[in-house]
Amino acid sequence: MLDLIEIIGMRKQGKRNRKFCLVKCSYCGKTVEMRHDIYLRSQSCGCLKAIKASKTALGLRTHKSSRTRLYSAWQNMKMRCFNPNNNRYDRYGGRGITVCEEWKDDFVAFQKWALENGYDEKKTIDRIDNDKGYSPDNCRWATGKEQSRNRSTTLSVDYEGANYSLVEVAELSGVPHDVLKLRYRAGDRGERLVRPVGEDWTRMTGEKNANAKITAEIALDIKQRLAKKETAVSIAASHGISKYLVYDIKRGKTWKHITVDNTEVTD
Repeated sequence: MLDLIEIIGMRKQGKRNRKFCLVKCSYCGKTVEMRHDIYLRSQSCGCLKAIKASKTALGLRTHKSSRTRLYSAWQNMKMRCFNPNNNRYDRYGGRGITVCEEWKDDFVAFQKWALENGYDEKKTIDRIDNDKGYSPDNCRWATGKEQSRNRSTTLSVDYEGANYSLVEVAELSGVPHDVLKLRYRAGDRGERLVRPVGEDWTRMTGEKNANAKITAEIALDIKQRLAKKETAVSIAASHGISKYLVYDIKRGKTWKHITVDNTEVTD
């Protein structure tokens, strides 16, 4: 890889002015001047091409895979970790994620591991521990769904007494993942989060209603005390609620399914 040392300035090259910079090649250790646009798309000062050319001249085996999807995965993995100009560098190299020495400069070694560990065209490389780098003992080939479960940004919620990712809750509840994500961002949790698609939460009765301010137990207590002719003001004060909420219950505007005999009526 190339490490930028400094920007030298503009120079005329042919009919155009070009920006030049001073870089250090991590492969051979040389410090060279290079056009800035060439630096942005180069991996070495040119020494890698010379090495490949010498291997070919000597008849040594090359991997012949530079145009494959696997080779692109290898290159992109290194760019994320070592190239500060990569748009994903902050999430990888910027926070200390690196590629092991075994893979960094040896595609054949990476290719051998990949083919022996479940690689196929539908999967991408995934780090098992997101705080560790790319190495044989911390990587696997996974589908997009599997990777979303492992991502450091994956949302995690309680569902039926256990903790799951939203992807897993979608599978268990049958509610689409996109719907769950929108509900989660709106503040829905518990039963509200996994309610059937199309169900209007604001029209549900009792505690299930999104606007409910009291529990069914409190509503029953209010109705029992109203039946005994206690004032709405007194009842409201004892529960720390508005007297108008008590008036609504008295008039039958809310909590109609709760009866004084402690029987909940199903609408």
